[in-house]
Amino acid sequence: MPDDIGCNEDVVLDAGHLARQTFGDAALERELLVLFSGQSAALAARIVAGEAPERRMAAHTLKGSARAVGAWALAAAAAAVEAGDGGPERLEAELARAQAAIRDRLAQDAG
Repeated sequence: MPDDIGCNEDVVLDAGHLARQTFGDAALERELLVLFSGQSAALAARIVAGEAPERRMAAHTLKGSARAVGAWALAAAAAAVEAGDGGPERLEAELARAQAAIRDRLAQDAG
């Protein structure tokens, strides 16, 4: 998937994209968000602690996962790490924003 896929890199969590990815299935959306939340945290930890090759591989995986759920800002931060143009500080900040948006979305759906 090219880096210029028409996403808005300022968007933390694109609800429209997520709905399209899950075919509007709320249960599938919740499941995907829970899985992504855990995976993204684990990948970010590998990025922060890893050496360059492992960091790039984890960043590539995180970029793809973030794009799948519409976490465009996190995907952009991961792409920067993968390319060697960004450090873990931006990635950690975007991960925190994405995690907060996911918590809000899950709480909204539950309530």
